[in-house]
Amino acid sequence: MNRAENKDNIYNRIFNGIAFAIGIVVVLLIILFVVIMIRTHGNAKLDGWHQDIHLNWMHIEEDGTKIPIEEAQIDEHNKQVYETILPQYIKPGAAIAFHTGLLTDVYINGKLRMRYDGSENPFQGSAVKNMLFVVPLFSSDCNATMRVVRYDKYGNDALPGIYYGDTIGIYNEFSSDNRYGIYFAIAIAIVALIIAFACFFLGKRLGGNKTLAVLCFGVFGIAVWMVFNNDTFQYLFNTQYIDGIYAYLTIMLICFPFMYYVNMVQEKRYSKWYCAAAILQVITFGVVSFLQFSDIMDFSVTLLPMNIVQMLIILLMLVTIIIDTVKRHKNSFRLVNCGLAGLAFSGVLEVLNINFWHVAFEGFFLDVGLLTLLVMIYIFGRSYVEKSAIVAESATKASKMKSSFLANMSHEIRTPINAIMGMNDMILREEISEEVRGYSNSIKSASNNLLYLINDILDFSKIEAGKLELTKEEYKLGDVVRDVVNAIRVKIDDKGLKLNIEIDEELPSVLYGDSTRVYQIMSNILGNAAKYTQKGDILFKLNGEVIEDVLELEITIKDTGIGIREEDKPRLFDKFERLDVLKNRGVEGAGLGLAIAKELISMMDGEISFDSTYGQGTTFYIMIRQVIVDRSELGKINFSSAKREAENKYIAKFVAPKANILIVDDNELNLMVAKGLLKKTYMNVDICKSGFEMLERVVRKQYHIILLDHMMPEMDGIETLRRFKNLEGNMCKDAPVIAMTANAIKGAKENYISEGFNDYISKPVKSEDLEQIIYNYLPEKLICNNIEEIIARQSLVVPPMEEFDLEYARKLLGNEEILIDVICELFKYLPKVKDKLNILFDGIENEEILQTYCVEVHALKSSTASAGALLLSKMARILERSATNKEIDRIRIMHPILIEEIEKHYKVIAESGVVVISNDKTEDDNRVEIVLKNIMECLEQKKYNSLDLLVDEMNEYIYPTDLEKQIVEIMNYLDDFEYESAYRCLCEMFDR
Repeated sequence: MNRAENKDNIYNRIFNGIAFAIGIVVVLLIILFVVIMIRTHGNAKLDGWHQDIHLNWMHIEEDGTKIPIEEAQIDEHNKQVYETILPQYIKPGAAIAFHTGLLTDVYINGKLRMRYDGSENPFQGSAVKNMLFVVPLFSSDCNATMRVVRYDKYGNDALPGIYYGDTIGIYNEFSSDNRYGIYFAIAIAIVALIIAFACFFLGKRLGGNKTLAVLCFGVFGIAVWMVFNNDTFQYLFNTQYIDGIYAYLTIMLICFPFMYYVNMVQEKRYSKWYCAAAILQVITFGVVSFLQFSDIMDFSVTLLPMNIVQMLIILLMLVTIIIDTVKRHKNSFRLVNCGLAGLAFSGVLEVLNINFWHVAFEGFFLDVGLLTLLVMIYIFGRSYVEKSAIVAESATKASKMKSSFLANMSHEIRTPINAIMGMNDMILREEISEEVRGYSNSIKSASNNLLYLINDILDFSKIEAGKLELTKEEYKLGDVVRDVVNAIRVKIDDKGLKLNIEIDEELPSVLYGDSTRVYQIMSNILGNAAKYTQKGDILFKLNGEVIEDVLELEITIKDTGIGIREEDKPRLFDKFERLDVLKNRGVEGAGLGLAIAKELISMMDGEISFDSTYGQGTTFYIMIRQVIVDRSELGKINFSSAKREAENKYIAKFVAPKANILIVDDNELNLMVAKGLLKKTYMNVDICKSGFEMLERVVRKQYHIILLDHMMPEMDGIETLRRFKNLEGNMCKDAPVIAMTANAIKGAKENYISEGFNDYISKPVKSEDLEQIIYNYLPEKLICNNIEEIIARQSLVVPPMEEFDLEYARKLLGNEEILIDVICELFKYLPKVKDKLNILFDGIENEEILQTYCVEVHALKSSTASAGALLLSKMARILERSATNKEIDRIRIMHPILIEEIEKHYKVIAESGVVVISNDKTEDDNRVEIVLKNIMECLEQKKYNSLDLLVDEMNEYIYPTDLEKQIVEIMNYLDDFEYESAYRCLCEMFDR
């Protein structure tokens, strides 16, 4: 930008600043006027009478001589005395009125009847406009002498416009011509305001022209001046003290909107001159206002310099318009300019009408001119807005299509990636061979590369939409640098390159900014260097300069790659650009990394530049500004300590065995992945495939967190959430609901939160992110944070147990974790089956009961065998065969031995410590009662499908001691599908 353009910008800013200040002044004046108007009382009524009256007014000289008023020589600033004889008959309610100035006394038969001295003037300074002074008359005033004493500064040489009648009749006669001017002016002012606001708001939304709005405010100003300048106005509203002042103030300000309009239409070519004119007008406005309100000099006295300034401004506008016309500058506002010409012409006609023609009421031609201008503005504005609306609609449609495409692409691609990455993550947690681990790490690397590519595309869409924002927080610079180096080192090592690291150890250690984006900038540039360098080395250098509380962090990244050709350098930061395509066909990426880095650097008030020699390499120089939080030195960064090898055993962030989590997703793979990723947290994870199923579950079971997918068939996540919040009997109303979706475009999180979600996590879900977001929302009392305890629990191995063949079970199940789960389930199952078998044993002679007994020991046989309890399984098999053959006596002998073995196995498991987590129950008598009542309601209404959730929940609580026996009996009935017996027991329990 050259010096002349800088000057023009300064003039534009000054002019716009003055225009803004004038706008504020206008608003304040309007508010003041409204306040004063509220305190006044209008005089307008429907009927009245008026009568022409011919009174012989005499002017009384200083020596007492009376001469006809038309022969008097009036000396302004002198006292003026007029006298007449009132009529012989005066009607009731009659009054006499005439125009007067500042100070007037009226005497009837020598007694003071009325005085006007301006004491009611709300402003400091003199009244500036003649008023219609109404003097009431009474029947006793017949043939009385009326004397008017005036101390008039304005040198009126007579008593103009004498009116006789009642107040309404006087008003009707006085305003017979002038009031229509007011009505038209008020109507035009209203229309101008409507069009102005329409232009302004359409200008914001549809690209309409705000300049037209300013021009409409100019029309409004002229209409307001016409109202104030009309003599009828003060009579109608009793504002004789303010209408003159406002008329002068308005006429002084009225040029500004027209100047602004002309300057904008002329594309600010003459801003310097308009700026000078604006300053001159402001000075004039300030000086004459000060003189008026300090009572030094009235507006009327300063009228000449005011008019001269106005004429100079009008002349300036005319000259610039003529210059533009001669130079043939294009102007799309021809219709509006024609309206302005019409307004100027109507102003000339108005002057002629007032002074010579008298063919219409005052202001008629000016009203026509204003109306013509408004019509032209309306026609042009409508055409402009229609075109802008088409363009805006096209742009909006294109933007929506793009956003929809990105959202769908994000969802469709991230959903399978979520399954791939999640399941691969679970494979890496298992005990697998080195060969399989290598394959799995390759899958992980390829999936991450694909995910980075998708993220780059989405990030750039955010930047283009102007929706990318920095999330600032405190962060440790060393951690960011360590993560960047460790992430890029694998790629550099694979290519046989050398990474040279030079870090200034005196840099501040803790900064305030968006650490994620700082990481992204460094990794994008370093990744770019690694991509295009086939041999040699890469330098990563970090230093900076501290300026007060800000660190200007300087990042230098130098490579020995292929470099950049001179003709390609201007396109280096262009989006989707791949330079030197023939040489770089094997290079991965979409060509967005550098473009994104540049935008992020700009958002951090930073700079990026580069030097490059084709065939030799490239050096990037980056500077970003970050606020300093802790000035202590960064010191030496230990990169090896941060590197987590793939072989390291996975450790969950926390365990929460008492926590209930519900995951809702229509995709079975996603459900499997999410549940698998949370396995090591030992939370109780339930899954369901639809919003309808979720709504059924939340009225039956209490969940601490709900993870809800968005895009589901029939009823999506947002609609499900709305129904969830209004659902009667919802036991999870206060539970956080987190959107878990593949929709990862910019603004997704804000949109989900605005819809009522508590938070958002995007797919593909990373294990650490999933654990972190659940950790953030779980009640603290449910979380175990002791890392030693977590490691101990997650490293748990089933110890040798008497009566259990664990090697057999391990071979059968193939996994220690599954073995632990099976033993824990067996631990919960054994007491139930023992109670059931004992109840059935009492009626074993009954054929039906015998058959049920056979089914139960069959289930016990398979359950115990899978856990390695082979002896118990063998005994169950013997009893199953005996029940099948109806060998009652044999059952009577074997049953007590079986029960004894069940108790023995239960004790062995309890003492092993394996079930310390899984057997954790909650004591909540109130909740137990509520669940039992819900079970009774389901049984009463025969809603048997809803019983499973309630039965599962009952197993999570410790039963009240006084009701334990009854509850166990009820639960056994439910397990055996004996719903009538269970319902009968519940009715007895609740006395129904």
